[in-house]
Amino acid sequence: MTSKDDESRLDNFNAVYWIIFLVGIVSMMPWDMLATVNGYWQYKFRNVSLEEQQVYLISDEINRSPAVGLTKRQKEFESYIAIASSVPSFVVVIGHAIVGNRFSVRGKSLVSLIGVGVTYVGIVILAYLDSDDWATLFLVGNLTLAVVVNVFRALLRATSTANMGKFPVKYVGSLANGVCMGGLIPVIFNVAVLGLDVDIQMAGFACFAFSGSFTLIVLALYLKMETLPFYKHFTEADYDSKETISVNRKTLSEVFNNSWLFLTTATLATTTTALVYPAVASLVKPIDPILGSEWHEVFYDQVTCFLNFNIFNYLGTAVAGLLQWPRKAATSTNSQVTLFLLAVLRFVFVPIFMLCNLAPSDRDLPVMFDNDTFFVILLALFAFSDGYVNNMAMMFAPKAVRPELQEITAGIMVACLSTALGVGSVFSNLVVKAL
Repeated sequence: MTSKDDESRLDNFNAVYWIIFLVGIVSMMPWDMLATVNGYWQYKFRNVSLEEQQVYLISDEINRSPAVGLTKRQKEFESYIAIASSVPSFVVVIGHAIVGNRFSVRGKSLVSLIGVGVTYVGIVILAYLDSDDWATLFLVGNLTLAVVVNVFRALLRATSTANMGKFPVKYVGSLANGVCMGGLIPVIFNVAVLGLDVDIQMAGFACFAFSGSFTLIVLALYLKMETLPFYKHFTEADYDSKETISVNRKTLSEVFNNSWLFLTTATLATTTTALVYPAVASLVKPIDPILGSEWHEVFYDQVTCFLNFNIFNYLGTAVAGLLQWPRKAATSTNSQVTLFLLAVLRFVFVPIFMLCNLAPSDRDLPVMFDNDTFFVILLALFAFSDGYVNNMAMMFAPKAVRPELQEITAGIMVACLSTALGVGSVFSNLVVKAL
C-alpha cells in the first residue's frame, strides 16, 4: 500500500502541474487581451460625426489610412494602455520582492484572481454599452480598470513565480508555459476575428467576456488545488525560519551570490527581447506589397510578427522545460556561464533586425535582408531563444539557494524581468529612431 507521505509526493493526473499552467495563463492573458484588440479601441474612439454605417467591421478600421479620420484618442490610446501596464506592474513586482514574503501565498493568490475577475466584469459591461456620447468617461474608466487589472495580474505573476520556487523545476516551467500561452491566446483571437470580419464591438465584448470567465474558472480550480496533497506537501513544508526571513542586506547578498548568473541571464535576455519586440518588429512590411491584398494589408503583421513571435516563444519555453539543458544548471558554474553566453549572443539579433524591411518608407538604413521568409525565420529563432533562455533561468535560479530563500529568489527574478522589460522598451524607441 502507498503511505500518506508517498501520496503527498505524487501529483496525480498532473493536476497541480496543469492548474499552475492555467494560473500562468491568467497572469498574462487579461492584460494581453486588452492590448491586442486594437481594432476595438480604434472603433470606440472613432470620430462618430463622420460615421456613415451602423455595423462597424474590423477590416474597416484596419484598412483605414493613418492620415484619415484618426482622432487624438485613437492615436494616443496605445501609449496610454502601455503606461497603464508598465507602471503598476513595476511597482507591484518590486514591492513584492521586498515585502511579499510577509503575506501568505494563499491570500495573495486569491486576492489577485478575484481582483482580475471582478475588474473584468466592469470591462465587459463597458464593452457592451454604447459609449459614443461619453467617450472621455469611457477612456478614463477603461484606463482605470486596466491599471487595476495590471496590479492584480502582476501580483499573481509575482506570487505564483515565488511560490513555484519551492516546487520541482518542471512546475516553474509549467507556470512559464502558461504565461507564454497567455500571450498567444489573445493573438489567436485577434487573427480569428480579423478573418471572420465580425461586428467589432461585439468582438471586443466576446474577447473580454472570455478572459473574465476564464479567470473565474481558474479561481475555482485554484481553490481545488489547495486541497491536493501534492500541493500541500510543498506549500506547508516545515521551514522553521521561513516565516521570519525578511529581505535585508544579508539575505539579498546570499541570494545574489548564489543566483547572480541566472538573474543576469534573464535580465539580459528580456532586455534584448524588449529592444526588438514589439516596437521594432511590428514595423515589418512585405517586400513586394500588393495594393488591396487582404493578406498584406490586414494579416501580414499580425501573422508574421505577433502570431509568429508568440508561437515560437511558447515552444522555446516548453522545450526548455523538457530538455533542461545545460545540465545541472543549479549547481554547475560552467552550465550557468553557458546559459549566460547564450543570452549575450542573442544581442546579435538586434542589428540584423534593423537591416530587415522595417518601416521601408521612413528609414535611412539600407534594407539588406529583403526577403519575407528570412524575417519570419529570424523572428521565430529570436522568440524561441527568448523562451528557452528565460525559462531555464527562471527554473533554476531558486534551486541555486537554500530552501528558505527559494521564494525570495523567485520574487527577485520577477522584479529583474519587469525592470528589464521596462528598460528594453524605453531603449527600443532609440532603435526605431536609428532605422
